[in-house]
This record gives sequence, structure tokens and C-alpha cells, in this order.
Amino acid sequence: MSADGGHSWRRVLIPGTSRCTGGTFDYVDDVWLSFGPTGMLHLSAHVFDAPETTPSGLITARSLDGGLTWSKPVLVVTERDPDGGTYVGGAIVADPKDPARVYTVVPKIMEPDQEGEPFRGAVVFAASGDAGRTWRARQIYAPGENRLTTGHQIVVLPNGTLVDSFTLFDLTGERPTRHVAVMRSQDRGATWSPPHLVAEMRSAGVSDPQSPGDQVSSGSAALIDAAVDPASGRIYLVWQDARFSGGQADAIALSVSDDSGRHWSTPVKVNRSPTYVPIGNQQAFTASVAVAADHTVAVDYSDFRHDDPAGALWTDRWLVTCRPTPKLDCATGVGFDTEVRLTNEPFDMRHAPFLNEVGPPGFFLGDYAGLTSAGPHDFVATFSQPDPVASPRVAAVRVWDANR
Repeated sequence: MSADGGHSWRRVLIPGTSRCTGGTFDYVDDVWLSFGPTGMLHLSAHVFDAPETTPSGLITARSLDGGLTWSKPVLVVTERDPDGGTYVGGAIVADPKDPARVYTVVPKIMEPDQEGEPFRGAVVFAASGDAGRTWRARQIYAPGENRLTTGHQIVVLPNGTLVDSFTLFDLTGERPTRHVAVMRSQDRGATWSPPHLVAEMRSAGVSDPQSPGDQVSSGSAALIDAAVDPASGRIYLVWQDARFSGGQADAIALSVSDDSGRHWSTPVKVNRSPTYVPIGNQQAFTASVAVAADHTVAVDYSDFRHDDPAGALWTDRWLVTCRPTPKLDCATGVGFDTEVRLTNEPFDMRHAPFLNEVGPPGFFLGDYAGLTSAGPHDFVATFSQPDPVASPRVAAVRVWDANR
């Protein structure tokens, strides 16, 4: 945690999140944080046991002092029946105007028992009306056979509308598809619209340019990130997409809604990875988006522009910004011309942990990175970097006077 805008940081161990800290589950991941209007900090985390992922569930906790001390975690949802499916990660969000209201959406996946049987999914919405002390959860969407969701994030608009954005997998056709999708609620989650498809997610995945069989951050290829302008209510979504290079390399796509998620702009490329380097070095991945108080939009991402074909897989982290004006609409992608390098020097991605048990084998530094506004037009970015001799470490960078 940082109490001075990202200048200095203090490590705090949150009790009760796993067996290692006094909890009841083996593992904890997909951790999310959200500040309420009075400064209360809310945390959610996916929990599960090993070797199987059942039981699984979602826990929340809250802090009254900015993260120094924490309440005992609350189990929001859990599934202990092996036939009942597995909960995966869900993000938490506090209502920016009502300190009592906190929300989260958690997807569940039911894998078939036998070959040829369909996958099934479910989406559970949970709300708290007492600042995270207690929760009520219920299913709000059943995708149907061989249709699944992941990566849910809720934003709360200035008018109180909830917009849940996520990735919708459709395995029913000859060609499996992924779409960026949203659902809307105008009554604090009591009822929800059917999913609206924003755009097809055409990610090709990211691989080592010199060893294409080795994937990099494979989970981020199926995830979106969302942010809302706290004044205008404009919603921004970003994700990895290879449509801008004919499917050759993932870039960072952005789509915008000005009407509470009913309609969305055509996806545009916003990363500034140079196109004069080899196509493998142009791959951009693990994107985050945030909006500052002066409407400035920031998007950060990683790429391989400095890769050494004869040696290390040099990787850097970058941030681009755009401040909308009456003559400049960031939805066109044109205004994202200010690029800031967040890494002092490139790091070697080949020193990252190599996963080979879940999904495509490859280098993994996490599915997400952190980005938040700090002041009228500043941002704080956090991201993981590998260490050649130790565990990966987390870096934090404050970008001052973005886009100025």
C-alpha cells in the first residue's frame, strides 16, 4: 500500500485469505481492490483448493485505514459439490456515491463429466448494502450449452447504472468465437439486460518471437479491462486484438460508450508499438485503462520492441494518454500520441515463471496489471517484472501531468 501517491510503499499481509494466513482455502488469486467514497477499501479474491478446484468461491474483506489492517474475510459465494462447477475470479467495485453499496460478479464453469458432453456456465451477481459486512448473491445469466464467460468487471456510472463487461466464449459453431460483451442494470442489480456484444475479440495470443511455441501471458489474451469517466459517465474498454495486423500480432484495442453501454464505438488501436520492428516485436499485451478527474484516459501495456533476436526476450511497459476536447475524440484513437516508458530498462521475459500445467505452456507474470488515477491528471501504474535469481517483483510508477 502507498499513502503518498505512489512515492513509497509498504507491504501488508492480509489475514484469512488462504491457509497460509489463517484461512480455509489452499490458494488465493485474482485479487481486486476498490475504494468507496469515504475511503473504505474493499478487497475481493478468488479462493480454491488443490489439487482440484472444488471447493472454490469468492471472499471479500474491508479496510478502514487504507489497507493497514483488514476485517475477517467474508465468504460471498462457494461451491463444494464437484458436480456443481467451479467459481473463477470476479472483480469488486464500491459505489462511488453510496458508501454502503458494494458489488461483484462471479462466473462459474461446469466442465463435462464425459467426452462429448457440453460445457456450461453461470454468472452470479452479489451485492452488499452494509459496506461489505454481508452479501446477497444470485444467478443473473445462464449462457447455455458450450457458452462460457470470464473476466467480469463492473463499473458504476454517475447515474447509478451498473455495467458489467466480460468475455463471452461461444463453442457451439464450427469456429469457436470470443466476444467482448456487456450487461446493464438500472436498478442496482435487481434486473439485468441481456448481453450486448461490443466486438469480436480477435486476439491471436502472444508468443516468444524467437520461439513461437512458448506463449507469454496467455490468460490476458481473453480478458478485458474497463474504466468509467467519473464526471461524464463515458465507459472505456480495452483488450488484446490482432485485427489491426491481419491477425499477425496482438495490439491493444479500445471501444467507448457514451450512452451507459447501449452502443459502442468501432474498436481502434491505441498502443504505439513501432511498426518498423519485426511483427513479432510489435505484439502488445496485458492492457489496463484508467480515467483521471480531468477526463484524461490512460492505457498501459507491454511489448517486445527492444527484443534481442540473439539473446534475451527484452520486454518493456508503456503508457499512452489522451485528453478529449471538443475537437478531439479519444474514441478515434488519434489522441493517444503521448507515450511514456514505465520501465527504466527492459527486463528479460524468459526469466518469468514458466507455466506448463494450465493452458498453453509459456512465461507468466500474471493476467492483469494495475492502473489507477491519482489526482486531476496523474496516474499510478503497477506491474510485475521477473527477477533472474528470485521471485518476480512488483514495480510501481507514477506518471505526472499525463498528456501535458
